[in-house]
Amino acid sequence: FNQRGSIIGALTSTYLLEKPRIIEHMDGERNYHVFYMLCKAPDDVREIGKLGSWETYEVLNRKEGGTVANLVSWDDDKEFADMHQALVELGFTPEQRAQLYRIFSIVMQLGNIQIEWNNSEDVSYIGNVDQLNLVSEMMMVESDQLTNAMTTTKLTVGTEMIERKLSHAQAKGAQKTLAMHIYLPA
Repeated sequence: FNQRGSIIGALTSTYLLEKPRIIEHMDGERNYHVFYMLCKAPDDVREIGKLGSWETYEVLNRKEGGTVANLVSWDDDKEFADMHQALVELGFTPEQRAQLYRIFSIVMQLGNIQIEWNNSEDVSYIGNVDQLNLVSEMMMVESDQLTNAMTTTKLTVGTEMIERKLSHAQAKGAQKTLAMHIYLPA
């Protein structure tokens, strides 16, 4: 800044987003702080995403066989309040803030959809339909569309479109990929 308070220079920092962290993190680490912060948000904000305690979300507990870091120096309640106020000061409308919180919540809720495997029929299926319905409603899509996005693929053979069921591992991979794609535009 110059003597009159005008900006005369700036510096930017570039951060790379670790996409895989959205769905799995290393032992002793946490997922992105915003998820934990939302779980500590006021009731009206948590209601937007139907959020409970962070311990109930698979993407926040999914780690490589260890523990989730307990950050003594990090106050999720205060950090959420600061983030929320920053969004207000940046001019985000209440609707825009709610939409942003909804997107982050969808990622957490999506990770709690259980994809099961039926050996006798050789197909993946959704094990907790209530959770599927919750996420579908939040995403404003039909539940069968979300189910198909996670459990099937479409192949073009000649002029025909063939739908094929995914293996359990492929369906879990599709679920993780969907969560990453939802988070990135936010």
